[in-house]
Amino acid sequence: MMVVLDNTNSVINSFIKCDPDLKLLFYKLNQGKGFAVKAGMLQAKGDFKIFTDADIPYGFSKIDEVIYYLDFKEFDVCIGNRNSKKSDYFVKMSVPRKLSSKIFTFLYKEEYLVKQFKI
Repeated sequence: MMVVLDNTNSVINSFIKCDPDLKLLFYKLNQGKGFAVKAGMLQAKGDFKIFTDADIPYGFSKIDEVIYYLDFKEFDVCIGNRNSKKSDYFVKMSVPRKLSSKIFTFLYKEEYLVKQFKI
């Protein structure tokens, strides 16, 4: 497993350093999600490369489903879309999970805006 950090706080860094099985890819300048995904995918090794957001929006159980499609169905790419009409992501999400997600997103955006634009 690899974790890509872009100017992330030291609490997450400390947590990751506790697990020797995690590979840490760190860059000091926050260059956005696209850069982080690309950097991680270029460095990742193995038959399958799967990425998800830090809040694990689909849960770990979906990883098995993705591997099934990549391996046994021989798909080249498998993309999850929580906004799809067929998705039950928001239906199954508990109220505390919805609330924590909104708070996390708000705090992250606020921190990002303060750092990027010195607001």
